[in-house]
Amino acid sequence: MNLFSCLLFTVACGVSIADAQQVDFARDIQPILNAKCVECHGGVKSAGGFSFVYEDRVINFEADSGEKVVSPGKVTDSEMFRRITSDDEDEVMPPAEAHPALSTTEIGLIRKWIEQGAVWEGHWAFVPPQKPQVPRTSFDSLAVNDIDRLIFRRLEKEQLKPAGIEEPGRLLRRLSFGLTGLPPSIEELTTFESEFAVNPSNSIEDAIDRLIAEPAFGERWATMWLDLVRYADSGGLGADQRRTIWVYRDWVINSLNQDMGFDEFTVRQLAGDQLPGPTTSDLIATACNRNTQTNNEGGTDDEAFRVEAVVDRVNTTWQAWGAITFGCVQCHDHPYDPFRNTEYYQFMDFMNNTADSDLPDDAPRLKVPNDSGKYPQFESLRAEVLNLKQKIWDAGTDLRDLAEWVPAKELVVTSQNATKYTVDQKDEAAEFFVSGTVSTKTGTNISVPYGNFGDQQATAFRLTVLPLDPQTSVHSPEWGFTITNLKAWIVTKDDTREEVKFGWSVPDVPWLPHDPWRKIEPNGKNWGADSRIHYTRQLVLIPESPLSITDGQQLLISISCDKVSGGSHPLVIKRGRLAISPDPRWQTFAAKDSKVQKWAAEASSLQKKLQGIPGTSIPIMADRPQVLTRPTHVFIGGNAMVKGDRMTAGLPKTLTRVAPFDVKSPRRLDMARWWVSDRNPLTARVFVNRVWEQLFGTGIVPTLEDFGSSGDKPTHPELLDHLAVRFQHDHKWSVKKIVREIALSYVYRQSSRITPQLLEADGSNRFLARGPRLRLTAEFVRDQALSVGGLLTRKVGGPPVHPPLPAGVWQPFDGGDKWKTAEVNDSNRYRRSIYTYMKRSIPFPTFATFDAPSREFCTPRRLTSNTPLQALVTLNDAAFVECAERLGRVLESVFTGSIEERLAKGHLLVSGRHAGPRRLQKLVGLYQQLSVPTDDESNLKPVWTVVAQVLLNLDDAMTY
Repeated sequence: MNLFSCLLFTVACGVSIADAQQVDFARDIQPILNAKCVECHGGVKSAGGFSFVYEDRVINFEADSGEKVVSPGKVTDSEMFRRITSDDEDEVMPPAEAHPALSTTEIGLIRKWIEQGAVWEGHWAFVPPQKPQVPRTSFDSLAVNDIDRLIFRRLEKEQLKPAGIEEPGRLLRRLSFGLTGLPPSIEELTTFESEFAVNPSNSIEDAIDRLIAEPAFGERWATMWLDLVRYADSGGLGADQRRTIWVYRDWVINSLNQDMGFDEFTVRQLAGDQLPGPTTSDLIATACNRNTQTNNEGGTDDEAFRVEAVVDRVNTTWQAWGAITFGCVQCHDHPYDPFRNTEYYQFMDFMNNTADSDLPDDAPRLKVPNDSGKYPQFESLRAEVLNLKQKIWDAGTDLRDLAEWVPAKELVVTSQNATKYTVDQKDEAAEFFVSGTVSTKTGTNISVPYGNFGDQQATAFRLTVLPLDPQTSVHSPEWGFTITNLKAWIVTKDDTREEVKFGWSVPDVPWLPHDPWRKIEPNGKNWGADSRIHYTRQLVLIPESPLSITDGQQLLISISCDKVSGGSHPLVIKRGRLAISPDPRWQTFAAKDSKVQKWAAEASSLQKKLQGIPGTSIPIMADRPQVLTRPTHVFIGGNAMVKGDRMTAGLPKTLTRVAPFDVKSPRRLDMARWWVSDRNPLTARVFVNRVWEQLFGTGIVPTLEDFGSSGDKPTHPELLDHLAVRFQHDHKWSVKKIVREIALSYVYRQSSRITPQLLEADGSNRFLARGPRLRLTAEFVRDQALSVGGLLTRKVGGPPVHPPLPAGVWQPFDGGDKWKTAEVNDSNRYRRSIYTYMKRSIPFPTFATFDAPSREFCTPRRLTSNTPLQALVTLNDAAFVECAERLGRVLESVFTGSIEERLAKGHLLVSGRHAGPRRLQKLVGLYQQLSVPTDDESNLKPVWTVVAQVLLNLDDAMTY
């Protein structure tokens, strides 16, 4: 090639001579470092004191040897270059036993990079996308939009050309499955073919608009999202108990159908509960992060699995919105990307103060009205009740902090079982604590002899409960306590008892952190520390009338703590103090005609109305009260049992340099909004890449789970940025608009036929010189069988359903979690697959066989397989046989004409393609062969059923 030809080629590819000579760190140098160097000089191990992951630990950084690792512009002063070119086997890098030596080309690139100033550009995914200049190409006459022009430029570079348009029926099938997850009907196919013959472009655009407007759109795209947020109808792990959370699944479907902006979709799911005046819909959305697994087996540690849930939320958030392997940072700095170990725990602090604690009741929960028309009434009542409870609590705590308190100086504390208590006097106040083994259902008896409080009347009592070790419990919480009953008496020397009646209580929280509707009784019943205690807790008890303890009397308080956690850990008071207040304002505060009592009566009345609205309870996110904030500490080596420095909420510096996060005392809501901020480099790119993968089978970045430096590079970086900017800025985060734009492109409507030449040049279709040809997903396989047989129920939403299941599959759970298969002709038997009950430990067999995930963890990308088991399912599973029987009836009784004409319609219905003469001849031959009488027909299926089975299992029927 002569110089002039080189220049033309360079200009056509959009690359200048200067660009071709300029070494790009992210493109040319970082892959070398990742492959050959970071194993010893990376995020996990930093031999020599430097790391090739961080700019500030390479450029002008002085290594342990005293030399600069890289001195920009000075190759001979750069220790890195000296070592990679050394002839000394003890000095040369990388060591021969670790990696092969760098090639001449690699050394040349590093030399040129240093000579050019060692510019350290950020990894492409960590730089905000910019809208590229759309090129003109020789194929512009085919282009529908800029997507095509960006693809065509790459085809020109690879000396390829676009394919022709897919045959009409097959194209409509691609559009229908791609946009709704369902096949087109025979009427839709024939109509589209007629319209396509007149005006292909208009017919395609009309079909896309019709499909996007269908309710099936939300169902199809929700499946992708539910894989990411690990949605399931069971809790997972040991017991894998049934979990009612399907209202969230319906929220996702409805949000997609209503084209909720992805920015709002994001904020609601990550922090809808922290929005000002959150709506019912906002709270439902937060169930996204209640899809974490729980473990309610006996003997399990609630705190350990609460922490596991928080870790899962951190990792899922970074996978779903950022496609970053942030989970690596839990134990150490990231091996390849500039994320610090401490930054993992800064981010964890956003998630660490939610009220859920791996409790068996899945609290906190929200009772969502079954009728969405009741949402406004529900929200109004709920807000009024919570406001009244807050006012009552504020009034009580204000008085608690102002009142005089006299500590008990002498206590006698015993238990009703083997638990032993010791009493110590500290700072003029007696303190009791357990010593030795703590028994379950410990009843604590606190006796206060006469003289402890002088001659003062007790208008209120204050019970203070502490961790056994207040210092260590802050970062390693102890088992907590729950009061199941509390009684008190004035006892005389002759053991005569006068019971003390309590008229009100003031707990240290406005309501139970895990259940705002459950009342803390006047005698303190239901008050406690969830499953763990890490801060001092206080409860004020107000007797109905002031108490006087005269000579010869004592106060006796009996506290029952009958609850256990995990079936074996006693939730018992282990350390405490007691004080009284002589302040007369307590009696005024709790009087029957007081404002507090009026507020309480009003709240009770409103709460009854609230609870009277029929609804379904689902787990949601809610934060603990500020007074019970959990501190977040680094887990040394990722081990939650070994804690290091305390962390406060924050985001990785690598990303906040480009997407600022200047928030004092940030909350989950601030973090959620950051993900969809204008400068965030990840969110829009990641989502449009997922959409592209769903429509084309492979993402522009093939590693959907990893946009980091160890993931694959984008095949079309300009296209990725173009789509990201279009999605975020031009389309204002509209999912439907970005899906429509991609589906409208010429690239998507290309024929999927492949020539031997194209197979050799681009067998995996990375350059997109042909259209996609994809296998049906697990859900598509079943939904297609139901649809073509006329069985599919098109109802949207509702509780999960139980379609036919192979015998014996459910036996391990048949006792506590019944699988009640809907009867034949019951509409629930034929619902779309997204509504099938999803149990993590026993996934629906058909879905598992066709590679659907168990939803135990975030699944960014399904890995497909092709096994004989799949054919065995579609041929023999009872549900598929039933679908084949119904399709057989359609072929026999609904379709008209000759056998050949009926088979032709059946082939078009299941594949979107007209059967050629050879295939049609084989189908007719099959029908005729099956129609020949045999000696024993007792076990034979009807002829049309067998023909339908063959049709449903054609390769064209299993792809789109």
